[in-house]
Amino acid sequence: MRNFLAPPAPGGWNRFQLQVENIESVVEDLKKHGATFRNKIVQGVRGKQILLEDPSKNVIELFEFPS
Repeated sequence: MRNFLAPPAPGGWNRFQLQVENIESVVEDLKKHGATFRNKIVQGVRGKQILLEDPSKNVIELFEFPS
């Protein structure tokens, strides 16, 4: 039970992922409409990603594969 009540650790967040093209443009547009993000765009070997929060604070990952 103790582990169940502990805050999530990295890699433990539940979320779903939306694949986008031109993540920078998508993020800019969402910010104009008041969207809240948990981080800045992160560039990795497999692509770019950023974490978006919906109004209920659920996490949505936006992901762009490398071109």
